[in-house]
Amino acid sequence: MKHVVDHPIEDHFGSEIRTGDKWFQDGAGRVVLENNIEDYLIEVARVEFCRAIE
Repeated sequence: MKHVVDHPIEDHFGSEIRTGDKWFQDGAGRVVLENNIEDYLIEVARVEFCRAIE
């Protein structure tokens, strides 16, 4: 993980990015906090989560 001094202020979902937060930037330049990764996968990447049952 690289440390960024001049980090973005907010992520793609409007959440404030504070010192010490983990975030990623996708190929389109969207910045997403680690806490919002599930929202990103569902809303942006169109991932469908499934659960196995007996």
